[in-house]
Amino acid sequence: MADQTLDAALDLAAEEGFRLPFLQFGDQARKLLLHRNGGASRHGPLVDELLTMMAAHSGLGADLTESMSPRELDVLRHLSAGMDTNQIAADLYVSRNTVRTHIKSIYRKLSVSSKRDAVLRAVELDIL
Repeated sequence: MADQTLDAALDLAAEEGFRLPFLQFGDQARKLLLHRNGGASRHGPLVDELLTMMAAHSGLGADLTESMSPRELDVLRHLSAGMDTNQIAADLYVSRNTVRTHIKSIYRKLSVSSKRDAVLRAVELDIL
């Protein structure tokens, strides 16, 4: 049953270009794909590509999550909801300057320069 479900997911990923769902499941998906034995199946090249992508992402998101403070993660979640600095400050009961400080730190840690890029990068790294 699991093999059939994995084959269906790989078929869809191949047809539609989906990669992120496999990355989001991280180690669980990696184990299933390794069990698939890469080149031995009709999905060999796709499985190899996914495993390569997982290796490139492994630990990166976890390291960033650990290096971000809980409050920075709160601010990042609020940014992803489309809230501006004033709204975030009011919702978290902190000053606008505190929110700005957290945003600057988030930008630095994610190597981005805008709210939009921060959210996109956080989704890419499975932080959000």
